[in-house]
Amino acid sequence: MRTADKYLIAIVGAIVLLVATTFAVTLLRPQPTYQTDDAPEGVVHNYLLALQNGDYGHAYSYLSPGLPGYPKDADAFTDTVQN
Repeated sequence: MRTADKYLIAIVGAIVLLVATTFAVTLLRPQPTYQTDDAPEGVVHNYLLALQNGDYGHAYSYLSPGLPGYPKDADAFTDTVQN
């Protein structure tokens, strides 16, 4: 076998290995879960996770009524987020 063919096989094999490893890491990653609301980081994490999961009622519960433009209810918030 020629040397060029050996290099090509090695490169293709490395690419296949890299793609397989990427898929394995992505699929085996644990799902994010809600954190406690004891710290500001936990509240922000939970708000963003609720938005990502489409749980707009839960995300709405984290908003402060003192915010400018505060939605009047969870349905108005859901409409705002979806639009």
